[in-house]
Amino acid sequence: MRWKEDPEGYLVKLFPGEEIIRSLTHLCLEKRIEGASVSAIGALKKAELGYFDDTTGTYLTRMFEGGFELVSLLGNISVFQEEPKIHLHACLGDHDYNIFGGHLVWGEVSVTCECIIRVLSWKLIRKEDPETGLPLWDL
Repeated sequence: MRWKEDPEGYLVKLFPGEEIIRSLTHLCLEKRIEGASVSAIGALKKAELGYFDDTTGTYLTRMFEGGFELVSLLGNISVFQEEPKIHLHACLGDHDYNIFGGHLVWGEVSVTCECIIRVLSWKLIRKEDPETGLPLWDL
C-alpha cells in the first residue's frame, strides 16, 4: 500500500494480494483517522460480499472468485469500541458484464485498488443499536 496525503484526506493505492479492509484499517491506525468517507475503483481477485437479512438479524455472505472489476466501492470510516470500523459496500463486475453488490466483508486486490479517503473534521462514533445489534452511527 502507498498513500499520499491530500488537504482533505488521502489518496491510497493498494497492490495485488493486499486485502482492502485490513490495509485501510492499518492506515487508520497509523494516521489516526477517526471519521472519513471512502470511494474506490480497481480490480479484485476474490471477494466476500454480505447482505443483511433484517428478518433474521444476520448477514448472509457469498464468496466471489475468479477476477472482478471493482466498479464501485463506497463507504465510511468510523470508530467502534475504540477501534477503526471500515464499512464498505462494493459493486463487482464479471467478464460477462454481470454486476454483483453488497457489504464488503473482505476483498483481495488483483491489479490495483485506487481509494480516495476524505477525512471528516470530527470523530465518527458507532454504538451498538439495541434493536438490530449492529454498530450504527451515534450522531
